[in-house]
Amino acid sequence: MSDKSTMCERIKMLRNKKNLTQKGLGEAIGVSESFISMVESKTNRKSPSRATISKMAEVLGVSTDYLLGLSNTEDLLPYSNTRREFEPIITKVEQLDEDKRVMVIKMIQSMVKSI
Repeated sequence: MSDKSTMCERIKMLRNKKNLTQKGLGEAIGVSESFISMVESKTNRKSPSRATISKMAEVLGVSTDYLLGLSNTEDLLPYSNTRREFEPIITKVEQLDEDKRVMVIKMIQSMVKSI
């Protein structure tokens, strides 16, 4: 089960394991040092976006499921590269209005069926 304190602890542990400062991790994913500090804080009420979590997972070398506490396996799964490739697309699709989002999803489903 996902637990925010688990995510905070894992990000901090992995960052330290990679010898990254908060500033270094922030620069690697395009956010500020104070944002990383906030994310690592168990008292923080805000959660990073899906895209930010994906970038963190990539830099830290783990799956997003591991970061979020949905998995206890630190190793990247074989399909995780594919999932990372789709993250920017998913983010863009999520930003579309509902009609366009439904259309894109139907197009993708149709394309996958034809394979």
